[in-house]
Amino acid sequence: MAGRSSRASIRKRKAPRRPAIWAGGWGWVPALNGWWRVGTRASEEFKRRQGTGLCEVCIIEEMVLNEMTKSALDAATSAIGDGPVTMMNLLWFRSEVAYEGDFTGAQPDPQSAFYKGYSVAFFKIVQELGVEGVEAVYVSHRAAGLVAASDDDWDDLVVVRFRSFADFRKIVESEQYAQRAKPHHHAAIANWRLIATTQ
Repeated sequence: MAGRSSRASIRKRKAPRRPAIWAGGWGWVPALNGWWRVGTRASEEFKRRQGTGLCEVCIIEEMVLNEMTKSALDAATSAIGDGPVTMMNLLWFRSEVAYEGDFTGAQPDPQSAFYKGYSVAFFKIVQELGVEGVEAVYVSHRAAGLVAASDDDWDDLVVVRFRSFADFRKIVESEQYAQRAKPHHHAAIANWRLIATTQ
């Protein structure tokens, strides 16, 4: 596990021949599957090239998907309705832990931040909110991709079952989650996919 997670979160990729769009110290490059966030190590090079449209091989960060939005939660609520729901998490750990400010309970590495920080805080919040029936069904480390794209190199898969999607929302939209669990998640995870499934 340590060998996989030690890889750099910023990698060389083939970027489209289009100008970058800049906001502060980060740039955004349009790609076929969304927007790619340009790391600061590549900032000056992208700034130099953005006027010419020449962005061939640049250092850019993976597509940044590590936040749940209210619109996504609302859409899932409409699609899922009542009944049990199983949430599948695909996790790509940061190369180094990244807490913001002086966060109490900060962990020394990304894996600890997720499993000892986020997961422990999550299930404590579940108890405090009186949500029943939350079960970690499956936790595993990626071994090999048999039918996978070159970028599908996720670190871990975590599957959690809830009695309802409403229970899930109650947890993740709580103030306790925002203050005590989410900072661990952000510090640990560089890239994330969360998929709700039903039977």
